[in-house]
Amino acid sequence: MGALIEVGVLGPLEVCVDGRPVPLGGARTQLLFCRLLLAAGRPVADDRLRDDVWEDRDGSGAALKVAVSRLRAALGPAADSVRRERQGYALVRTDVAGDVDRFEALVAEAHATPDPLAVADLAARALGLWRGEPFAGLGPAPFLDAEIERLTGRRHLAEEDRFDALVAAGRQRDVLVDLEAAAAARPSSERLAMALARARYATGHQLDALEALRRTERRLRDEHGLSPTAAFRQLEHAVLTHDPTLTPAVAPRASGDDEAVALRLQIDVASRAADAMVSAGAPAEGARLARRALDAARRLDEPSLVARALARLGRILSLAELGDEVAPALDEAATLARAAGDAPAQAQVALA
Repeated sequence: MGALIEVGVLGPLEVCVDGRPVPLGGARTQLLFCRLLLAAGRPVADDRLRDDVWEDRDGSGAALKVAVSRLRAALGPAADSVRRERQGYALVRTDVAGDVDRFEALVAEAHATPDPLAVADLAARALGLWRGEPFAGLGPAPFLDAEIERLTGRRHLAEEDRFDALVAAGRQRDVLVDLEAAAAARPSSERLAMALARARYATGHQLDALEALRRTERRLRDEHGLSPTAAFRQLEHAVLTHDPTLTPAVAPRASGDDEAVALRLQIDVASRAADAMVSAGAPAEGARLARRALDAARRLDEPSLVARALARLGRILSLAELGDEVAPALDEAATLARAAGDAPAQAQVALA
């Protein structure tokens, strides 16, 4: 084997030869490299390369030869990895290691692991390899479309694997903010809706769990003409009937300090989830979560926390175009913040 080429495509294209970054040059040279890379070691005919890279199958072969020469020069010690074979060119795969290979290996290992926390860790490591959209910055190239779609789908599956594993391991509170944001970004995903419903149910919110399922059911029906799977229906029934196989929706009532800690955690989780919903373009969902944070703050009975929760709710209600509810929330927030002498809360209200 010659010099080792390390390739990163889970984001902008990155190429290293024997551990050293190498710039491939212009867009055509980069696209040529990617076209050979996707052929997985098989030769790609000259006319196919001209068609895919230059969109000109009938054009002169001179441009192709120049691009191959530039690619080999850029690869330096690994130049021989680009070979002429059967009226075409091939990139020798034995000389190439890539982030896609590492990603797929970690995902496969996660699927073979019975321990949910180990699955979550492996999925997180796989997702940590991503630096952005696959092949980002290469511009429109039809031959890349299928691979971009495939890799994006694999990323989504790995995200769902991680969420499912964390919920199964009882880590609902740790993952709820990210799960709320992911479900808002991909509202047609049954797996995300089911994981979110389980997490909401386990944290004592049966109605919110049902809403997560029914929102996705409406999206599937109205926008895609689809019906939910049997597993989706079974979970909906389990939530409705408080099936004992689910984590109990009502935990034993804590007292004293334990209850205060639980309420503070609920405020933090719901507030961050509300902000995540706004960032994901779902302010109405953010307002629902902001109300949940406000309810917990009122139960804790700390004026400063209630004022901050009201300020957040007022801001999000405005973004959700629920103007009639904004002024009462902000007026109460201002009154509580002044009474508590909480300058940061007063500033938060003023900004809202």
